[in-house]
Amino acid sequence: MTSAVEVVGTELLNGSTDTTKFDSNQLKGKYIGLYFSAHWCGPCRNFTPKLAEAYKQANSDTFDIVFVSGDTDQASFDEYYKEMPWKAIPFADRTLAEKLNEKYEIQGIPSLIILKPDGSVLTADGDGELRKKGKDAILKWSKGQSIYWSREANAGEHTWNNVYCDNCDMKPIVGVRYGCAQCSDYDSCQQCKENNSHEHELMKYFIPKTKYSLSELFGGNDVELLDKNDQKIKLDSLKDKYLGLYFSAHWCPPCRHFTPQLAEIYKQSVAANLPFDIIFLSSDEDQESFNEYYKEMPWKAVPFENRMIKQRLSIYYGIQGIPSLVIIKPSGETLTIKGRRDIDRNKLKAIEAWVKGEKVKNEPVKPEDFVWRNVTCDGCRTEPIVGLRYYCKTCGNYDLCAACKEKGHEHELKLIDMPKEDDDED
Repeated sequence: MTSAVEVVGTELLNGSTDTTKFDSNQLKGKYIGLYFSAHWCGPCRNFTPKLAEAYKQANSDTFDIVFVSGDTDQASFDEYYKEMPWKAIPFADRTLAEKLNEKYEIQGIPSLIILKPDGSVLTADGDGELRKKGKDAILKWSKGQSIYWSREANAGEHTWNNVYCDNCDMKPIVGVRYGCAQCSDYDSCQQCKENNSHEHELMKYFIPKTKYSLSELFGGNDVELLDKNDQKIKLDSLKDKYLGLYFSAHWCPPCRHFTPQLAEIYKQSVAANLPFDIIFLSSDEDQESFNEYYKEMPWKAVPFENRMIKQRLSIYYGIQGIPSLVIIKPSGETLTIKGRRDIDRNKLKAIEAWVKGEKVKNEPVKPEDFVWRNVTCDGCRTEPIVGLRYYCKTCGNYDLCAACKEKGHEHELKLIDMPKEDDDED
Protein backbone atom coordinates (compact mmCIF):
# COMPACT_ATOMS: atom_id res chain seq x y z
CA MET A 1 0.00 0.00 0.00
CA THR A 2 1.20 3.52 -0.83
CA SER A 3 1.82 5.55 2.34
CA ALA A 4 0.14 8.92 2.88
CA VAL A 5 3.47 10.69 2.30
CA GLU A 6 3.95 8.93 -1.03
CA VAL A 7 0.41 9.94 -2.07
CA VAL A 8 1.15 13.68 -1.87
CA GLY A 9 4.47 13.64 -3.75
CA THR A 10 7.95 14.58 -2.63
CA GLU A 11 7.84 18.38 -2.62
CA LEU A 12 5.09 20.60 -1.25
CA LEU A 13 4.53 24.27 -0.59
CA ASN A 14 4.64 25.35 3.04
CA GLY A 15 2.71 28.60 2.94
CA SER A 16 2.24 31.21 0.22
CA THR A 17 5.23 33.31 1.31
CA ASP A 18 7.70 30.44 1.81
CA THR A 19 9.59 29.87 -1.45
CA THR A 20 11.44 26.86 -0.04
CA LYS A 21 9.91 23.56 -1.07
CA PHE A 22 8.73 21.46 1.88
CA ASP A 23 10.01 17.87 2.03
CA SER A 24 6.92 15.70 2.43
CA ASN A 25 8.97 13.13 4.37
CA GLN A 26 8.50 15.44 7.36
CA LEU A 27 4.85 14.33 7.35
CA LYS A 28 5.73 10.68 7.99
CA GLY A 29 3.63 9.18 10.76
CA LYS A 30 0.96 11.89 10.47
CA TYR A 31 -2.66 11.71 9.46
CA ILE A 32 -3.12 13.81 6.32
CA GLY A 33 -6.20 15.60 5.05
CA LEU A 34 -6.31 16.00 1.26
CA TYR A 35 -8.25 19.21 0.70
CA PHE A 36 -9.78 19.37 -2.80
CA SER A 37 -10.90 22.95 -3.33
CA ALA A 38 -10.79 25.92 -5.74
CA HIS A 39 -11.00 29.70 -5.58
CA TRP A 40 -13.80 29.84 -8.18
CA CYS A 41 -16.04 27.60 -6.02
CA GLY A 42 -18.37 29.57 -3.72
CA PRO A 43 -18.98 26.71 -1.23
CA CYS A 44 -15.20 26.19 -1.06
CA ARG A 45 -14.56 29.82 -0.16
CA ASN A 46 -17.19 29.55 2.58
CA PHE A 47 -15.71 26.34 3.96
CA THR A 48 -12.01 27.21 3.86
CA PRO A 49 -12.11 29.82 6.72
CA LYS A 50 -13.96 27.31 8.93
CA LEU A 51 -11.40 24.62 8.18
CA ALA A 52 -8.51 27.05 8.77
CA GLU A 53 -9.91 28.15 12.14
CA ALA A 54 -10.42 24.55 13.31
CA TYR A 55 -6.94 23.62 12.06
CA LYS A 56 -5.34 26.42 14.08
CA GLN A 57 -7.37 25.63 17.20
CA ALA A 58 -6.58 21.92 17.09
CA ASN A 59 -2.85 22.58 16.58
CA SER A 60 -2.20 18.85 16.33
CA ASP A 61 1.32 17.40 16.03
CA THR A 62 -0.04 14.28 14.33
CA PHE A 63 -2.25 15.86 11.66
CA ASP A 64 -1.74 18.13 8.66
CA ILE A 65 -3.58 19.18 5.51
CA VAL A 66 -2.43 19.26 1.88
CA PHE A 67 -4.31 21.49 -0.56
CA VAL A 68 -5.12 19.90 -3.94
CA SER A 69 -6.13 22.79 -6.17
CA GLY A 70 -8.93 22.75 -8.73
CA ASP A 71 -8.10 26.24 -9.96
CA THR A 72 -7.45 26.91 -13.65
CA ASP A 73 -4.51 29.33 -13.41
CA GLN A 74 -1.54 30.15 -11.20
CA ALA A 75 -2.86 33.57 -10.16
CA SER A 76 -6.10 32.12 -8.77
CA PHE A 77 -4.15 29.42 -6.96
CA ASP A 78 -1.79 31.98 -5.41
CA GLU A 79 -4.60 34.25 -4.25
CA TYR A 80 -6.56 31.39 -2.70
CA TYR A 81 -3.58 29.71 -1.05
CA LYS A 82 -2.85 32.91 0.91
CA GLU A 83 -5.90 32.02 3.05
CA MET A 84 -4.55 28.58 3.98
CA PRO A 85 -2.23 27.75 6.91
CA TRP A 86 -1.27 24.28 5.63
CA LYS A 87 0.72 22.56 2.88
CA ALA A 88 -0.12 22.45 -0.84
CA ILE A 89 0.75 20.53 -3.96
CA PRO A 90 2.37 23.12 -6.29
CA PHE A 91 -0.04 24.38 -8.95
CA ALA A 92 2.40 23.34 -11.67
CA ASP A 93 2.00 19.68 -10.68
CA ARG A 94 -1.36 19.33 -12.44
CA THR A 95 -0.70 15.68 -13.26
CA LEU A 96 -0.56 14.70 -9.59
CA ALA A 97 -3.68 16.77 -8.80
CA GLU A 98 -5.60 15.02 -11.58
CA LYS A 99 -4.43 11.59 -10.41
CA LEU A 100 -5.60 12.30 -6.88
CA ASN A 101 -9.01 13.48 -8.13
CA GLU A 102 -9.36 10.21 -10.03
CA LYS A 103 -7.95 8.02 -7.24
CA TYR A 104 -10.40 9.34 -4.64
CA GLU A 105 -13.28 9.75 -7.12
CA ILE A 106 -13.89 13.41 -6.28
CA GLN A 107 -17.33 14.32 -7.59
CA GLY A 108 -17.69 17.76 -6.03
CA ILE A 109 -15.79 20.30 -3.98
CA PRO A 110 -14.99 21.16 -1.28
CA SER A 111 -13.96 17.63 -0.37
CA LEU A 112 -11.69 16.58 2.50
CA ILE A 113 -10.28 13.04 2.45
CA ILE A 114 -8.50 11.96 5.66
CA LEU A 115 -5.67 9.47 5.19
CA LYS A 116 -4.00 7.32 7.80
CA PRO A 117 -0.17 7.31 7.84
CA ASP A 118 -0.21 4.03 5.89
CA GLY A 119 -2.22 5.68 3.09
CA SER A 120 -5.56 4.02 3.78
CA VAL A 121 -8.66 6.21 4.08
CA LEU A 122 -9.83 7.05 7.59
CA THR A 123 -12.86 8.97 6.32
CA ALA A 124 -13.97 10.23 2.91
CA ASP A 125 -16.37 12.70 4.55
CA GLY A 126 -13.88 14.91 6.31
CA ASP A 127 -15.65 18.10 5.23
CA GLY A 128 -18.94 16.82 6.64
CA GLU A 129 -17.33 15.75 9.91
CA LEU A 130 -15.58 19.09 10.32
CA ARG A 131 -18.78 21.04 9.70
CA LYS A 132 -20.37 19.01 12.46
CA LYS A 133 -17.59 18.95 15.08
CA GLY A 134 -15.05 21.65 14.16
CA LYS A 135 -11.65 21.23 15.82
CA ASP A 136 -12.90 18.18 17.72
CA ALA A 137 -13.08 16.34 14.39
CA ILE A 138 -9.39 17.10 13.76
CA LEU A 139 -8.48 15.93 17.26
CA LYS A 140 -10.32 12.67 16.59
CA TRP A 141 -8.53 12.17 13.26
CA SER A 142 -5.20 12.84 14.98
CA LYS A 143 -5.88 9.70 17.04
CA GLY A 144 -7.00 7.63 14.05
CA GLN A 145 -10.68 7.93 14.93
CA SER A 146 -13.80 9.12 13.13
CA ILE A 147 -16.41 11.20 14.94
CA TYR A 148 -18.98 8.51 14.13
CA TRP A 149 -19.73 5.11 15.64
CA SER A 150 -21.78 2.17 14.36
CA ARG A 151 -23.39 -1.10 15.38
CA GLU A 152 -24.55 -4.25 13.64
CA ALA A 153 -28.16 -4.38 12.46
CA ASN A 154 -30.47 -6.78 14.24
CA ALA A 155 -32.84 -9.02 12.30
CA GLY A 156 -35.41 -6.94 10.41
CA GLU A 157 -33.57 -3.63 10.90
CA HIS A 158 -32.75 -1.40 7.93
CA THR A 159 -29.32 0.19 7.55
CA TRP A 160 -29.41 3.78 6.25
CA ASN A 161 -26.07 3.96 4.47
CA ASN A 162 -24.21 7.30 4.65
CA VAL A 163 -26.80 8.79 7.03
CA TYR A 164 -25.85 9.76 10.58
CA CYS A 165 -27.84 10.66 13.69
CA ASP A 166 -27.46 14.35 14.53
CA ASN A 167 -27.68 13.54 18.25
CA CYS A 168 -25.51 10.51 18.98
CA ASP A 169 -23.38 10.40 15.76
CA MET A 170 -24.38 6.85 14.83
CA LYS A 171 -23.34 6.31 11.19
CA PRO A 172 -24.98 4.68 9.45
CA ILE A 173 -28.29 4.90 11.30
CA VAL A 174 -29.55 1.38 11.98
CA GLY A 175 -33.25 0.74 12.53
CA VAL A 176 -35.93 3.42 12.37
CA ARG A 177 -34.89 6.79 10.95
CA TYR A 178 -36.63 10.08 11.67
CA GLY A 179 -36.28 13.38 9.84
CA CYS A 180 -37.56 16.95 9.99
CA ALA A 181 -39.27 18.61 7.02
CA GLN A 182 -38.27 22.07 8.23
CA CYS A 183 -34.66 21.14 9.02
CA SER A 184 -33.83 19.35 5.79
CA ASP A 185 -30.45 18.05 7.01
CA TYR A 186 -31.64 16.72 10.38
CA ASP A 187 -31.78 12.97 11.09
CA SER A 188 -32.35 11.01 14.27
CA CYS A 189 -32.25 7.37 15.30
CA GLN A 190 -35.10 5.79 17.27
CA GLN A 191 -33.44 6.06 20.68
CA CYS A 192 -32.48 9.72 20.26
CA LYS A 193 -35.94 10.57 18.99
CA GLU A 194 -37.36 9.17 22.21
CA ASN A 195 -34.75 10.72 24.51
CA ASN A 196 -34.22 14.15 22.93
CA SER A 197 -36.57 16.98 22.10
CA HIS A 198 -36.62 18.76 18.72
CA GLU A 199 -38.24 22.08 17.92
CA HIS A 200 -40.30 20.66 15.02
CA GLU A 201 -42.36 17.55 14.44
CA LEU A 202 -40.30 14.54 13.36
CA MET A 203 -41.39 12.08 10.70
CA LYS A 204 -40.61 8.41 10.35
CA TYR A 205 -39.05 7.57 6.98
CA PHE A 206 -40.28 4.75 4.78
CA ILE A 207 -37.89 1.85 4.29
CA PRO A 208 -36.75 1.74 0.62
CA LYS A 209 -38.07 -1.17 -1.49
CA THR A 210 -40.70 -1.98 1.13
CA LYS A 211 -44.22 -1.89 -0.31
CA TYR A 212 -46.71 0.60 1.13
CA SER A 213 -50.29 1.45 0.21
CA LEU A 214 -51.18 4.79 -1.36
CA SER A 215 -52.74 5.83 1.92
CA GLU A 216 -49.59 4.95 3.88
CA LEU A 217 -47.35 6.81 1.43
CA PHE A 218 -49.28 10.05 1.85
CA GLY A 219 -50.22 9.68 5.52
CA GLY A 220 -53.90 8.75 5.23
CA ASN A 221 -56.79 8.84 2.76
CA ASP A 222 -58.00 12.13 4.27
CA VAL A 223 -54.84 14.00 3.25
CA GLU A 224 -55.85 17.05 1.24
CA LEU A 225 -54.44 17.95 -2.17
CA LEU A 226 -54.89 21.06 -4.29
CA ASP A 227 -56.58 21.02 -7.67
CA LYS A 228 -56.55 23.59 -10.46
CA ASN A 229 -59.65 25.33 -9.14
CA ASP A 230 -57.89 26.14 -5.86
CA GLN A 231 -60.11 23.59 -4.18
CA LYS A 232 -59.02 21.00 -1.65
CA ILE A 233 -59.68 17.39 -2.61
CA LYS A 234 -59.09 14.20 -0.66
CA LEU A 235 -56.38 11.75 -1.66
CA ASP A 236 -59.08 9.07 -1.58
CA SER A 237 -60.64 10.61 -4.72
CA LEU A 238 -57.62 9.37 -6.71
CA LYS A 239 -57.56 5.85 -5.29
CA ASP A 240 -58.52 4.12 -8.56
CA LYS A 241 -55.98 5.94 -10.73
CA TYR A 242 -52.41 5.39 -11.74
CA LEU A 243 -50.44 8.35 -10.43
CA GLY A 244 -47.39 10.25 -11.52
CA LEU A 245 -45.52 11.82 -8.59
CA TYR A 246 -43.87 14.88 -10.10
CA PHE A 247 -40.84 16.15 -8.16
CA SER A 248 -40.04 19.59 -9.54
CA ALA A 249 -39.31 23.24 -8.66
CA HIS A 250 -39.69 26.68 -10.19
CA TRP A 251 -36.01 27.55 -9.61
CA CYS A 252 -34.87 24.55 -11.71
CA PRO A 253 -34.42 25.38 -15.46
CA PRO A 254 -34.71 21.74 -16.64
CA CYS A 255 -37.98 21.52 -14.67
CA ARG A 256 -39.40 24.62 -16.32
CA HIS A 257 -38.42 23.15 -19.70
CA PHE A 258 -40.04 19.78 -19.04
CA THR A 259 -43.24 20.95 -17.32
CA PRO A 260 -44.95 22.38 -20.47
CA GLN A 261 -44.21 19.16 -22.36
CA LEU A 262 -45.64 17.05 -19.55
CA ALA A 263 -48.69 19.33 -19.27
CA GLU A 264 -49.53 18.90 -22.97
CA ILE A 265 -49.33 15.10 -22.75
CA TYR A 266 -51.33 15.11 -19.51
CA LYS A 267 -54.13 17.07 -21.22
CA GLN A 268 -54.15 14.46 -23.98
CA SER A 269 -54.54 11.71 -21.37
CA VAL A 270 -57.48 13.56 -19.81
CA ALA A 271 -59.12 13.93 -23.23
CA ALA A 272 -58.62 10.19 -23.78
CA ASN A 273 -60.25 9.52 -20.38
CA LEU A 274 -57.30 7.49 -19.14
CA PRO A 275 -57.31 6.55 -15.42
CA PHE A 276 -54.22 8.63 -14.72
CA ASP A 277 -53.34 11.74 -12.75
CA ILE A 278 -50.29 13.64 -11.53
CA ILE A 279 -49.43 15.02 -8.10
CA PHE A 280 -46.89 17.85 -7.90
CA LEU A 281 -44.38 17.57 -5.03
CA SER A 282 -42.58 20.89 -4.81
CA SER A 283 -38.92 21.50 -4.04
CA ASP A 284 -39.47 25.26 -4.06
CA GLU A 285 -38.21 27.30 -1.15
CA ASP A 286 -41.17 29.61 -0.54
CA GLN A 287 -44.94 29.80 -1.02
CA GLU A 288 -44.73 32.51 -3.68
CA SER A 289 -42.49 30.42 -5.95
CA PHE A 290 -44.77 27.41 -5.44
CA ASN A 291 -47.86 29.45 -6.36
CA GLU A 292 -46.29 30.95 -9.49
CA TYR A 293 -45.06 27.57 -10.73
CA TYR A 294 -48.26 25.68 -9.96
CA LYS A 295 -50.21 28.07 -12.19
CA GLU A 296 -48.54 26.32 -15.15
CA MET A 297 -49.74 22.87 -14.09
CA PRO A 298 -53.10 21.26 -14.92
CA TRP A 299 -52.90 18.52 -12.29
CA LYS A 300 -53.01 18.10 -8.50
CA ALA A 301 -50.45 19.19 -5.89
CA VAL A 302 -49.44 18.57 -2.32
CA PRO A 303 -49.87 21.96 -0.55
CA PHE A 304 -46.58 23.78 -0.04
CA GLU A 305 -46.94 23.77 3.73
CA ASN A 306 -47.08 19.97 3.80
CA ARG A 307 -43.42 19.54 2.82
CA MET A 308 -43.13 16.52 5.08
CA ILE A 309 -44.85 14.37 2.44
CA LYS A 310 -42.50 15.52 -0.31
CA GLN A 311 -39.36 14.98 1.76
CA ARG A 312 -40.35 11.52 2.92
CA LEU A 313 -41.26 10.39 -0.60
CA SER A 314 -38.05 11.86 -2.02
CA ILE A 315 -36.05 9.66 0.34
CA TYR A 316 -38.22 6.61 -0.31
CA TYR A 317 -37.88 6.79 -4.09
CA GLY A 318 -34.22 7.83 -3.99
CA ILE A 319 -34.76 11.07 -5.91
CA GLN A 320 -31.32 12.37 -6.88
CA GLY A 321 -32.29 15.20 -9.20
CA ILE A 322 -35.27 17.04 -10.60
CA PRO A 323 -37.44 16.99 -12.58
CA SER A 324 -38.33 13.42 -11.71
CA LEU A 325 -41.56 11.53 -12.41
CA VAL A 326 -42.36 8.38 -10.42
CA ILE A 327 -45.31 6.27 -11.59
CA ILE A 328 -47.26 4.26 -9.01
CA LYS A 329 -50.17 1.86 -9.32
CA PRO A 330 -53.51 2.43 -7.51
CA SER A 331 -52.24 0.00 -4.87
CA GLY A 332 -49.27 2.29 -4.15
CA GLU A 333 -46.81 -0.14 -5.73
CA THR A 334 -44.06 1.48 -7.80
CA LEU A 335 -44.38 0.90 -11.54
CA THR A 336 -41.35 2.92 -12.65
CA ILE A 337 -39.10 5.64 -11.29
CA LYS A 338 -38.19 6.73 -14.82
CA GLY A 339 -41.41 8.35 -15.91
CA ARG A 340 -39.61 11.40 -17.26
CA ARG A 341 -37.54 9.29 -19.62
CA ASP A 342 -40.63 7.41 -20.80
CA ILE A 343 -42.54 10.63 -21.48
CA ASP A 344 -39.57 12.07 -23.38
CA ARG A 345 -39.37 9.08 -25.69
CA ASN A 346 -42.96 7.86 -25.97
CA LYS A 347 -45.26 10.81 -25.17
CA LEU A 348 -48.90 9.70 -24.65
CA LYS A 349 -48.01 6.06 -25.40
CA ALA A 350 -46.14 5.98 -22.09
CA ILE A 351 -49.31 6.79 -20.12
CA GLU A 352 -51.31 4.31 -22.21
CA ALA A 353 -48.88 1.58 -21.14
CA TRP A 354 -48.82 2.65 -17.48
CA VAL A 355 -52.61 2.52 -17.06
CA LYS A 356 -52.47 -1.12 -18.18
CA GLY A 357 -50.01 -1.77 -15.38
CA GLU A 358 -47.18 -2.17 -17.91
CA LYS A 359 -43.73 -0.69 -18.07
CA VAL A 360 -42.79 1.10 -21.26
CA LYS A 361 -40.63 -0.89 -23.61
CA ASN A 362 -37.93 1.52 -24.69
CA GLU A 363 -35.63 0.82 -27.58
CA PRO A 364 -31.94 1.26 -26.70
CA VAL A 365 -30.74 4.77 -27.49
CA LYS A 366 -27.93 5.07 -30.01
CA PRO A 367 -24.95 7.27 -29.03
CA GLU A 368 -25.73 9.63 -31.91
CA ASP A 369 -29.25 10.17 -30.51
CA PHE A 370 -28.45 10.49 -26.81
CA VAL A 371 -29.54 13.74 -25.13
CA TRP A 372 -26.97 15.20 -22.69
CA ARG A 373 -29.31 17.05 -20.37
CA ASN A 374 -28.06 20.36 -18.97
CA VAL A 375 -24.83 20.17 -21.03
CA THR A 376 -24.09 23.10 -23.37
CA CYS A 377 -21.76 22.97 -26.37
CA ASP A 378 -19.07 25.58 -25.74
CA GLY A 379 -18.63 25.96 -29.48
CA CYS A 380 -22.11 26.66 -30.89
CA ARG A 381 -23.82 27.17 -27.47
CA THR A 382 -26.46 24.53 -28.26
CA GLU A 383 -28.20 23.12 -25.16
CA PRO A 384 -28.59 20.26 -24.63
CA ILE A 385 -25.95 18.49 -26.69
CA VAL A 386 -27.57 15.73 -28.73
CA GLY A 387 -25.39 12.87 -29.96
CA LEU A 388 -21.66 12.46 -29.43
CA ARG A 389 -20.13 14.64 -26.71
CA TYR A 390 -16.46 15.59 -26.51
CA TYR A 391 -14.67 17.03 -23.48
CA CYS A 392 -11.48 19.07 -23.12
CA LYS A 393 -9.64 18.29 -19.90
CA THR A 394 -7.15 21.12 -20.44
CA CYS A 395 -9.82 23.82 -20.69
CA GLY A 396 -11.87 22.32 -17.86
CA ASN A 397 -15.69 22.17 -17.96
CA TYR A 398 -15.48 22.49 -21.75
CA ASP A 399 -17.76 20.42 -23.98
CA LEU A 400 -18.26 20.23 -27.73
CA CYS A 401 -20.87 18.58 -29.91
CA ALA A 402 -19.78 16.39 -32.83
CA ALA A 403 -20.16 19.21 -35.37
CA CYS A 404 -17.98 21.63 -33.39
CA LYS A 405 -15.43 18.89 -32.71
CA GLU A 406 -14.95 18.52 -36.46
CA LYS A 407 -14.06 22.22 -36.70
CA GLY A 408 -10.99 21.53 -34.56
CA HIS A 409 -9.78 22.48 -31.08
CA GLU A 410 -6.34 23.47 -29.74
CA HIS A 411 -6.21 20.64 -27.18
CA GLU A 412 -6.87 16.92 -27.22
CA LEU A 413 -10.57 16.04 -26.91
CA LYS A 414 -12.00 12.99 -25.15
CA LEU A 415 -15.19 11.25 -26.29
CA ILE A 416 -17.51 10.89 -23.30
CA ASP A 417 -19.18 7.48 -23.15
CA MET A 418 -22.97 7.48 -23.10
CA PRO A 419 -24.21 6.53 -19.61
CA LYS A 420 -25.52 3.01 -19.26
CA GLU A 421 -29.17 2.75 -18.33
CA ASP A 422 -30.17 0.57 -15.41
CA ASP A 423 -33.40 -1.36 -15.45
CA ASP A 424 -36.24 0.01 -13.30
CA GLU A 425 -36.77 -1.51 -9.91
CA ASP A 426 -40.22 -2.32 -8.53
